[in-house]
Amino acid sequence: MDHYPNIVHRVTNVKAAPAVFKDELMSHFQPQLNEQRISEVSDLLSRIRQAAKVKFYGGGAESRDDLTEIGLCGYGIKAGGVGVSDQDDVPFPAASCSNKSSKFSGGRRRPLIVGEVTSIGVGHPNFSVPLAKYLFEGDILLTPVQANSILVQLTQENELAARRQERSSLRRKRAILTNDQNLRWKTFPIQYDIDNSYSNDDRQAIQDAISYWSQHTCLGISYSPGVSNGDYVVIFPGNGCYSMVGRQGGKQSVSIGDGCVVSGVIAHEFGHALGLWHEQSRPDADTYIRVLTNNILAGLLSNFLQRTWDTVDSFGVPYDYGSVMHYDSTSFSFDGQSDTIETLQPSYQRTIGQREHPSFYDVKIMNEAYCKDRCAADLDCNYGGYTHPGYCNQCLCPDGTGGYYCERNAEPRSCQCDYSMLIEIN
Repeated sequence: MDHYPNIVHRVTNVKAAPAVFKDELMSHFQPQLNEQRISEVSDLLSRIRQAAKVKFYGGGAESRDDLTEIGLCGYGIKAGGVGVSDQDDVPFPAASCSNKSSKFSGGRRRPLIVGEVTSIGVGHPNFSVPLAKYLFEGDILLTPVQANSILVQLTQENELAARRQERSSLRRKRAILTNDQNLRWKTFPIQYDIDNSYSNDDRQAIQDAISYWSQHTCLGISYSPGVSNGDYVVIFPGNGCYSMVGRQGGKQSVSIGDGCVVSGVIAHEFGHALGLWHEQSRPDADTYIRVLTNNILAGLLSNFLQRTWDTVDSFGVPYDYGSVMHYDSTSFSFDGQSDTIETLQPSYQRTIGQREHPSFYDVKIMNEAYCKDRCAADLDCNYGGYTHPGYCNQCLCPDGTGGYYCERNAEPRSCQCDYSMLIEIN
């Protein structure tokens, strides 16, 4: 049975959405983001969208790729700027939106239409279009410093491309965890609380999903009702699923709204709070995936940008198609069905976007970043397994293996695969 919502559907009361969402940010993300900083992030995201258009398609007003082209005129947004119309109480008619296809699209890319919503993929619930004004990559709430860093990186890449210089001239390091030490958590266990408005079942589901990170790392993440001191996370039922990246200091909010109480979605958003970016934003992603820009909704190209090695660290962990942080293959698709991401190894096409729980490599990134040298001696774990830093008498085993030392095949879990493969590892 499909437990996920449809990828594209209609919503009502669309005009109020931008103001309501800004109020939500003001309520839950102070002091990290006050009204001035929220406006600054929104402006930087607009500039990032324009720079992303240049990166993918080159310049030119005809191919403008901003929120003014994703049908937000239906929300009272005009080409001159973003904002709710004060002329009347009804959204502008859909006819006021440009229906022209991008000259680069072959007629496939199109703007969103009034009331439409989009999604990271089948594993994530939809979010209404106005949220794109404030969110990066669909579910990340950036700080002004992070947004400016991404814009500077993108501008530099575009300038280098314009001069036909090699992109390798940019300083590169080694990919999914933030490299900013100030955004790493400093005190453990990491404490979190859950808003009282959730049902008992939803509260338990949230605890179970977050406990996966705790059970497989040394972080000792602790549910601490009423916590109010130090650095901590509060889970609240906002408008969708979204989070900031890394430790922000003091109270830090993560939105788990309607439709988001799914184990892998919760783990995904909490992973952002721990410092994880999306897997497909790794600097080496183009070695493993191809972004099909013609199938992406206009205005959302910037959701498919890559970080640089000087801003993220992979700790030597390879690219992971099975990461809980990876986009689905149809993320931000113009019709909710066409692929926007193509895996260069075709057998992994249906692997990306899983929202069951963090993968072996998701967990390993955390343990490499936070849990090195926790055990006095290493166990002799097989097939790439390693000593559990939280329980030094156990191995953490790669998916598909099990046993005390990862010496045997694990029992298959329920999946939506058409077939299974038995791979012999020498």
